[in-house]
Amino acid sequence: MLAIKGREKAPVDSVFENLKVLGGFPAENLVFAMVKWSEALGVSCDHCHVTGEWPSDEKREKGIARKMVDLGEQVNAALREIKGLKSERPGVNCFTCHRGALKPARRKN
Repeated sequence: MLAIKGREKAPVDSVFENLKVLGGFPAENLVFAMVKWSEALGVSCDHCHVTGEWPSDEKREKGIARKMVDLGEQVNAALREIKGLKSERPGVNCFTCHRGALKPARRKN
């Protein structure tokens, strides 16, 4: 959070560069989300980012992460359409599948 000190409440797009699938919330929320995604996948920032060059798209993992954000949004939209679910706010996130591991576990039959 030191890197955005004083700009935590500013729109995320005005603080960070090269955002393609995220926006419309305070900058501090992106920092929180990145920490949670790292925990959900059991990786550090340099898994998707070139350290010190955060806007860079050099690593393919960053593109994969963007596609996974889109996938999560699609699944969550579909879940909201299902009537009769016991949960009032059904949803998935990175941890739903990854459970702290880079490669999601597959069910064994």
